[in-house]
Amino acid sequence: MKILFTVEYFYPQIGGAQEVVRQIAERLAKKGHQVTVATSGIPQGKNEELNNVKIKRFKISGNKVKGIGGEIDEYNKFLLNTNFDIIVNYAAQSWTTDLTFDLLDKVKTVKILMPCGYSGLALWSKRIFYWNYFRKLPSYLRKYDHIVYHLDNYTDKTFGDKHNIEHYSIIPNGIDINEIQNSTIKFRELYSINTKYMLLNVSNHYKLKGHSFVLKSFKLLNRNDVTLVIIGNKVSGLSGCYSKCKQNVSDNPNIVLLENVPRDHTVSAFHEADVFTFGSKVECFPLVILESMSVGLPYVSTNVGCVKQMGGGIVVNSPMEMTDVVNKLLSNENYRREIGKKGQYECLSQYTWDTIIPKYEKLFQRVTEIRQI
Repeated sequence: MKILFTVEYFYPQIGGAQEVVRQIAERLAKKGHQVTVATSGIPQGKNEELNNVKIKRFKISGNKVKGIGGEIDEYNKFLLNTNFDIIVNYAAQSWTTDLTFDLLDKVKTVKILMPCGYSGLALWSKRIFYWNYFRKLPSYLRKYDHIVYHLDNYTDKTFGDKHNIEHYSIIPNGIDINEIQNSTIKFRELYSINTKYMLLNVSNHYKLKGHSFVLKSFKLLNRNDVTLVIIGNKVSGLSGCYSKCKQNVSDNPNIVLLENVPRDHTVSAFHEADVFTFGSKVECFPLVILESMSVGLPYVSTNVGCVKQMGGGIVVNSPMEMTDVVNKLLSNENYRREIGKKGQYECLSQYTWDTIIPKYEKLFQRVTEIRQI
């Protein structure tokens, strides 16, 4: 099959959406499918390719709510003149998907949407301009051949149920088990982490990722035998929080902010940490939780996305509650290992790409065959 994935950002940018699309695209290409990714940015060569996945970049940014600017005509022509068997839009509220909405009647190939949660629904009541987006969304959803949700009980699935969207499947995210389990870097030694315990947070510095929640909890911990390591890149604009985080930790030597960390170093950090702390406000199926589970690292997280239904961690509702749970985990090694092992078993048995990719391949074949009848 000839498959096109569209996603707002892609390699070399780092993030959950980028990683999910990269894993699915590369693994389908390895199985012999012709795979292309349409994304933003400046082309890195005339015929850009990554592990047999072709990359087509457009200088476009924004979404229907914020406004879209850039090479819109070029992207529209690309979709209309496509000879792909399937187009897969990854994540709503991004220009790659929102521009496709207006072409759904004209693009005759099979179209699949992976909405990833509709984070804007949380802002609907606060910002009136989101109202029109979600008012029109059901009509767009009905024009897709299929919808793929990551969870059975998350906001995108609930929204679809409310509007009688019945052509869907539920396929979770996964991890690359070979990558996450092969760790040769000595993270603590390399980054001079000398305390007995290490807490870890991995998330780029968007305000919605809840760094302030984790930092407040850590300061309440008030222990000298623990270092909090936050691995995440800066984010520009009003949505970023790096400068504020930097200011808040300047007087605490037991808080370490790291950016532009190589992937193998981050993997090592998961292996060497004692507890993973996550304070995000909006998620669907966070890969960092799966990565934590995969190495037996217990997590303490806010109640976002799939986290509450996963094994291997504890959900909290306040920084103080996170502090209390982290203290309990650090003070009881057997309890810590018990929770970690539970999460590791669940992750390795259900959430690896080796078990998930065949589900996508089977779905794509089935939807294509239905269209041909």
